[in-house]
Amino acid sequence: MLRSAHLLPRLAPLLLLLASVLFWFRLGEAPLHLWDEARLGVNALWVAHTGDWLILRADPGTDDPPARIIAAWQPPAPGAATGPGLVRRGIAAPDVWNTKPPLVPWLQALCLWLFDNPLLAIRLPAAGAGWLTVVVLYVFGWRVLRQPGVGVVAALVLATTPAFLGVHVSRTGDFDAPLVLFMTVGALSFWTYLQTRRTLCLGLAGAGLALALLTKCSAALLPLPALGLYVLAHRAYRPVLRDARLWLALGLALVPLLVFYAVRERAAPGYLGATWFNDWAGRATQDVSETGNPWWVYLQNLFTIDLSLWAPTGLALIGAGLWLGRRMGKAERFAWWYVAGMLVVLSAAGTRLFWYSAPVFPLLALALALRLTDVGSRLPRQRWVQLGGAAVVALLLSAQTVMLWRRELLAPPKPDAAGIVMRDGLTRLRAIAWPASRVVLLRDGFNSVLDFYLLALPPRPGLEILVRSGAPDSIHLLNPGTLVVGCSAPHYTALTRTFHVTPLSGLDAPWWAVRLASRK
Repeated sequence: MLRSAHLLPRLAPLLLLLASVLFWFRLGEAPLHLWDEARLGVNALWVAHTGDWLILRADPGTDDPPARIIAAWQPPAPGAATGPGLVRRGIAAPDVWNTKPPLVPWLQALCLWLFDNPLLAIRLPAAGAGWLTVVVLYVFGWRVLRQPGVGVVAALVLATTPAFLGVHVSRTGDFDAPLVLFMTVGALSFWTYLQTRRTLCLGLAGAGLALALLTKCSAALLPLPALGLYVLAHRAYRPVLRDARLWLALGLALVPLLVFYAVRERAAPGYLGATWFNDWAGRATQDVSETGNPWWVYLQNLFTIDLSLWAPTGLALIGAGLWLGRRMGKAERFAWWYVAGMLVVLSAAGTRLFWYSAPVFPLLALALALRLTDVGSRLPRQRWVQLGGAAVVALLLSAQTVMLWRRELLAPPKPDAAGIVMRDGLTRLRAIAWPASRVVLLRDGFNSVLDFYLLALPPRPGLEILVRSGAPDSIHLLNPGTLVVGCSAPHYTALTRTFHVTPLSGLDAPWWAVRLASRK
C-alpha cells in the first residue's frame, strides 16, 4: 500500500507543515493551568524581570509569615533593606518547590523577550519541541530507515496522539515536551549507533541525554534500564559495552547537570537537599501526588485517554501481522522494547501521573507506522486496494483531529476559566483610577496563576500593587485606611468581620475592592 506509493514522501513537507498547526493553533488562548505551567511561567517571568539566570524564583506562598508583603511590580532600589528573613522587598524567594534545572525557564524567558503575549511565550518552547519531535520521526524514517513513508506515518500518528498534543505536554508551558524531544533524539541516535558504530550517532545520543537531564533531571534516566537490557539481550550488540566511547559519552552527558548543581548550591545553599527530595528520591519512593493510581494506570490510559483510535488500530495491526506471518524488523523490535521498558519503570515508581508516559509516544508511533507499512506491503497491489488503505489512514487521521477538537484541546477557552478570571480582573484593576497609589491584593498562600498574570501585567506609573499571602485569620494585621482587593470569598468575609469597610466599584465578580475603615 505505502511501499509503492510515492505520493506520501513527496507530500511530506506539506503534511509536516499542516501538522504544525495542531501545535500552534490558539496556543496562547487556553487558560493558564495551575501547578507546573503556572509555576514555570512565574519562574520565567522572574528570570526576565531580574536577569538572574541561575536561581529560579517564586513567591513561597504558605511558607511565608502572614505579615509578609511582596511588591509585585517595583524592583528594589539599590541598597534597599532586606525583607523579614527571606528576600529583598520586591523579589521573590528562591523556589524550593520547582528545583529542576532551568533549561525550560531559560527558553521561556527568551520567548518573553521576543513576544508580547506572555502566555504564548511560555508555551512556545513546549509547542516547538512537540513539533520538532514529529519532524525527528520523519527524518529518522527517511534518512536512517530509508523508508520515507514510515517517517511520514509515524510523524502524523504522533501529531494526532491526544496525550502528546494535550495538557501538560505539547500545548502547555511544561517540561515534558522538551524532555520527550531530547529523549527521543537520544534513543533513536543510540539505536543508530548500535547499527553503525558511528561516533556521530553516539555523540547525538549523549547530547540528547545531557539536554534531557538539564530539562527534568532524573526523568531522563528512565530509559537507561531498558536500553541496557536491550544491549545485553542481543549478542551482536554486547561488544559496545567494551567501547570506551560509549562510557565517555555517558560520563560527558552527566557533566552539565553536575556543574549546574555545584554552581547552584554555592549560590544558595540548601538547593541540593530540596532537589534530592523533589526530583530524585522523593518522587521515586512515594506517591507525592496523592493520586492513588494503580500500577496498571499507564496501560489503562493507552486505551482511554492517550491514544484514542490508535490503540485499537495498533492491536488490529499486530493481529494482522501475526496472521500474515510477518516478523518484526530491528527498528520495530527496538521501539516496542523501549515502550515496554519505560512503562515497567514508570509503573514501579510511587507517583503515577498521566503525563509521565509522554516519552513513550514517539517510539510507539514509530512502531505503529512500521507495523502499518509492513502489513500494507503484503496487501494486493491493485490500485483500488492501495487507495482504500490510504483512505483508511486518512480517515483515522481526520477522526483523531476531530476528537482533539471535541476534547477541547484545540477549542476556544471558556470565559469562566480560572486563568481568564485572574487575567481580566488584574487588567481591570490596572486600568481603574484608584484613589490611592498603593493597593494590597489578598490571596491564599499558593496561587501561581494569579502570580503569573500579576507579574506579566505591564506596570502603571504611580500604582504599586502589594501582594499579601496568608489565610483569612491574618486579616487583623492590616491597617485601617488600606485599599484592599481580592477574589477570595473567605478573605472578604474575614475583612467584613474585622473592619468596617467601604466597597469600591469597578471590578467584576468574583473580584472585589474595599477601603478599610475602623476596626470592629
